[in-house]
Amino acid sequence: MARYVGGSLFVAAAATVTSTAIENKTASGASPQDALAAGLSRSALLMALICAAGVAFAFLMGRHRAEKPTAVSRAAAAAVTAHTIPTHPTTTRS
Repeated sequence: MARYVGGSLFVAAAATVTSTAIENKTASGASPQDALAAGLSRSALLMALICAAGVAFAFLMGRHRAEKPTAVSRAAAAAVTAHTIPTHPTTTRS
């Protein structure tokens, strides 16, 4: 879900930068072609910066040492991939 939310936020940011740059260039008297080129170049710069931040974040997270998985975490991971919830009775009925 985080991937979808992050993707939609960055698409909205790129669209905002593009439209703002186009409006600013058009208001200053530039031709529509020049305004479009300016808007696309500004959004391309934004996307390049976001990609660079993602690479830096991935590099920093690569140095993170995760804890060793336990039987409980493996069972939970298996349950998530199988779309089922493991159930075990905690008490026996007599």
